[in-house]
Amino acid sequence: GWSAQDEQAGALARGGPGKGRFLVRICFQGDEGACPTRDFVVGALILRSIGMDPSDIFAVIQIPGSREFDVSFRSAEKLALFLRVYEEKREQEDCWENFVVLGRSKSSLKTLFILFRNETVDVEDIVTWLKRHCDVLAVPVKVTDRFGIWTGEYKCEIELRQGEGGVRHLPGAFFLGAERGYSWYKGQPKTCFKCGSRTHMSGSCTQDRCFRCGEEGHLSPYCRKGIVCNLCGKRGHAFAQCPKAVHNSVAAQLTGVAGH
Repeated sequence: GWSAQDEQAGALARGGPGKGRFLVRICFQGDEGACPTRDFVVGALILRSIGMDPSDIFAVIQIPGSREFDVSFRSAEKLALFLRVYEEKREQEDCWENFVVLGRSKSSLKTLFILFRNETVDVEDIVTWLKRHCDVLAVPVKVTDRFGIWTGEYKCEIELRQGEGGVRHLPGAFFLGAERGYSWYKGQPKTCFKCGSRTHMSGSCTQDRCFRCGEEGHLSPYCRKGIVCNLCGKRGHAFAQCPKAVHNSVAAQLTGVAGH
């Protein structure tokens, strides 16, 4: 059996109690009253969606009333397996919609700054764009100067996602519709705006980049592919027609009111 000495030896080997635990935190970010039960998180998310076995898991802990579920795995391999499958399933399965998984590594937690030259770009549209590229952990807040005047910047906490070659960084510049935005955070690599290369900047880039479909190798006037929305990333419409854009949901509400 498992004795107290074994437990002590194990704790020492791991560098003391609490160190070397293989943890992730699953956080629910939906409506306050709609937080699923621990049973749902274990059964539907961890076991069914991810396909883990109960024997892979040391404990799943939820403090009563909390929206956070701490999952402790038996080994680093099981934790890595969970994270790998989670990256695939989160895109495909609706059950993950209002959840984010934290603790993949502290280095992927960032304080992000975003700036548009046009201060009327809607913060909800910024969040919609961000959610395609990273996990947004808190609503962006306006950054003000020492006079209390807004600098045009937003600041928010994010967690970068894992890709094939490690952490997936955000581009330093991007478009929402025709408005150009800039993003920066500590450790963000400098990349060419046109092709994404880290070896040169856009001024010396020889690569053609189409801003209609987002692909390289041709310019927008010669594009034969369908337009790709730079807000939601889907093909077939531009930002102006995007159903996820704030201006369209506001317009829909107004026509709804007019119709009554």
